[in-house]
Amino acid sequence: MRDHGLSDKPRDGYDQSRLWADDGSAVVRSLSLDQPVLCGWCRCCSCASTPPRIATSCWGSNASVPPCVRQALFSRSVDNDDLLPRLRKPVLVTHGARDAVVRPAVVEEHKAALPHAQVDVMADAGHAAFWDDASAFNRRVAAFCEGV
Repeated sequence: MRDHGLSDKPRDGYDQSRLWADDGSAVVRSLSLDQPVLCGWCRCCSCASTPPRIATSCWGSNASVPPCVRQALFSRSVDNDDLLPRLRKPVLVTHGARDAVVRPAVVEEHKAALPHAQVDVMADAGHAAFWDDASAFNRRVAAFCEGV
């Protein structure tokens, strides 16, 4: 994904949702995936730009993100909430009950915008539920995939 891990880290384009969508589409096409399950993490830009002491589970991606990218992510203002009600594919929203980065009200906002979504609040997880309780997270995602 753009700016994560060892991927390219261009100096601009972080405020252009179309580029992010095109990145995902390119992966789906290049791997010839028929019915991929797309997973996203965090609707806020702060997890890629906050110091590890604030979002401790984000340290891995922060270590390889140059300052110009962090600044671009931190300063972007992208709101795609109007697209959520238009999603017709199955959706699973997972949120850590102890998330100190994304406020709990976001879960309610997602429920309102995606009435068909399954919502799972993990009691013993924070901002990175997939890291904090990987086995429970993986079981939940596997069950979701089996159900769709």
